[in-house]
Amino acid sequence: MEWTDLYDIASVTKITATLPGIMKWYEKQPLLLKSTLGNHTNRMDGSGKEYLVFEDVLAHQSGLDAWIPYYEHTISSDSARDYWYSLTRQIGYYQIHERMYVRNNIRDTMFHMLANSEMKTQEYRYSDLGYYMFQEMLEERFNEPLDQWVVKTFFGPIGAQRITYNPLKKGFKLGELIPTEVDRYWRNTTVHGHVHDMGAALLGGVSGHAGLFANANDLAKMMQIYLNGGYYGGVRYFQESTIEKFSSCAFCETDNRRGLGFDKRQLDDGPGPSCTCASDLSFGHTGFTGTMVWMDPKEGLLYIFLSNRTYPDAENWKLSTLDVRTNIQGYLYDALN
Repeated sequence: MEWTDLYDIASVTKITATLPGIMKWYEKQPLLLKSTLGNHTNRMDGSGKEYLVFEDVLAHQSGLDAWIPYYEHTISSDSARDYWYSLTRQIGYYQIHERMYVRNNIRDTMFHMLANSEMKTQEYRYSDLGYYMFQEMLEERFNEPLDQWVVKTFFGPIGAQRITYNPLKKGFKLGELIPTEVDRYWRNTTVHGHVHDMGAALLGGVSGHAGLFANANDLAKMMQIYLNGGYYGGVRYFQESTIEKFSSCAFCETDNRRGLGFDKRQLDDGPGPSCTCASDLSFGHTGFTGTMVWMDPKEGLLYIFLSNRTYPDAENWKLSTLDVRTNIQGYLYDALN
């Protein structure tokens, strides 16, 4: 591999593409965080989810389920598979990979399933589901697809050409992209150059919760905006107070460690995304493919770990069970001291 190679950064997409849009929105509408989802979209009307509060969804305590295996709906029978998929490129279809295309009206079906999904108790539960809705809200507000907006607003101006959705469509070669899984349950091929996350794949590779590919250097440019309090390359992208608002523990009093979109270090000595050596000011995010970004303003430290731990098998959890990422992080703090 080369340092220029791109990894599927999975849920790190949340803080790299979607959260910047929400923070921009918040700066123009400070009451956004206290508003409900129903104030900004009619997708959830009649489901009860229209009453969910923005900040609760961002902090993963709204009661939304963790995820929905949408793809299973499309392969539940031979007739379902025949209806949803095509082996050839057609108008009105999203590409999943070579020789696999899905009807783009799957988006409406997915939102219908989301609206009808079971609500859990309102306690901390990590969930992808809110970010499907956030994407549509942002696209309606900015009148532009999320992938185009984030390039125009951030990636382009900061010179981060190696962060992108759908890298093969953007001219990257397969040899520059790290494979993510040998999929034997849905795509029946090696997932290489296309997004690993099944929900994002069904949406054509662009989603609010997953879909971005990046190398460490360009991902660092985006994260450095946060570490600098909203300032990068002579340009102010966010107010410092906005970064502080979203990166602070929002509901520590209820034992929820999360910020608003960002993850935070564990509250005690229990399990968490970072080493205990990280300061209380630190924040970041992890991704299913083994990726991790972590920023610590107290130390001026930015740590990025890129991985395809899901290759060839997504059931490989050694990064977590062996504490690889947090052990490396600990060595970085030892070096500082």
